[in-house]
Amino acid sequence: MKRITDMLPAAVSTLMLLGMAVFALPWVRDSSGSLALDFALIFAWATLAMAAGWFQVALVVPPGGAPERDLAAGPGGAWSGFTASALFRTGLVFAAVLANLFWSNAAADNFWFGYYARIGTYSTGLRSPDPKDRRWAIGRIAEMAREPVTDLVRPLARLMDDDDESVRADAVAALAHLTRRMRIAVSTLGQGNEAGRWEPGLLARLRKLLGDPAARVLEARGPVRRAWIFAVGGMGDASAIPILESVLEGPESTTDDKVAAVDALVDIMDPACLPVLEKALTSPEVRVAVHSAWAIGQVLRGMIGADPLKADKDHEYRSVVSLMTRVLPSLDGQAVCAFLKLFPDIADARFTGALIRLSSSRALPVRCKRLERTVWFGAPEPIVPDGRVSDLVLNAMASVALGNRKLRTF
Repeated sequence: MKRITDMLPAAVSTLMLLGMAVFALPWVRDSSGSLALDFALIFAWATLAMAAGWFQVALVVPPGGAPERDLAAGPGGAWSGFTASALFRTGLVFAAVLANLFWSNAAADNFWFGYYARIGTYSTGLRSPDPKDRRWAIGRIAEMAREPVTDLVRPLARLMDDDDESVRADAVAALAHLTRRMRIAVSTLGQGNEAGRWEPGLLARLRKLLGDPAARVLEARGPVRRAWIFAVGGMGDASAIPILESVLEGPESTTDDKVAAVDALVDIMDPACLPVLEKALTSPEVRVAVHSAWAIGQVLRGMIGADPLKADKDHEYRSVVSLMTRVLPSLDGQAVCAFLKLFPDIADARFTGALIRLSSSRALPVRCKRLERTVWFGAPEPIVPDGRVSDLVLNAMASVALGNRKLRTF
């Protein structure tokens, strides 16, 4: 009878642990939308594993018994609870607890090691009824740089149709942000080095999930529209440039929409962007003009960095250089700062005359006021640096000074 009584706690705790593994943990994995409930259930799982381990060992090595002499103290040592049998029993309990955790984890389809420790908190956050929690999870996923992110993009994509506008915008922007990062990663890997890498597969999946962002730009408004504009840039498809041009010229477009379109052109980074940016440079909206000057500098720098000789022969490159040499001294001071910040990497001597005129223009004593590109995730990207226009002009002159007779005469 006593044996049956001793077996009852072990049987009950083990069965409860089995129920936790079969029902509660899979529910956490597939349906939970509360991190607090997740942690409570995981704590209960660990507690049941410890309780079951204790009662299981009690069946084999009952606690209690006469005290024994402490072996570590030698033959004349004092009586102590830290005896060989006590230590042995403690080791058995520890092993039983670990065994319970491992078999229940396996019964829950590798819940902890295969799921929760990798993506569990983010997955639960995406299902939360609170928009703030969903946006928190989206932001964390967007910044992930590890392979587990591949398991999160599909549930993330479901939020592109969320009831909350800010969640929809963040979900689209997160997928676009990941797409842009994967494009950079894959281009860095280079052809022939993609075997065994997860980035190319994730890039293909992201492009499929985003579909045709350009079409969504036309039907969206507000922050969701700007998120889809960002997605157009993240995809890096030059065929979408006309859509961005329509945003820049559309009467319904806000200043934020137009700035987002200019920034998307920078992400596409194609010579075909330059004619559109030339038009945007003359915009009466100062922010659009400043971002456009910066964008033109980014595209020119990219073309020079890829192949200077090819860039010099490119019609679009020569056209925008001709435009910039004419209008640079008359641009808003912030736009001048945005372009000259990038000029040392362009270092085109055809700008010599413009730099000389700029050195005697009203813009020279102007101080650049720091301006940053608005980004959905990660650190802001500076467009205009703190400093003086005169310092930027001198740096620009220094970059084209070698062998420059016109500049030496000046």
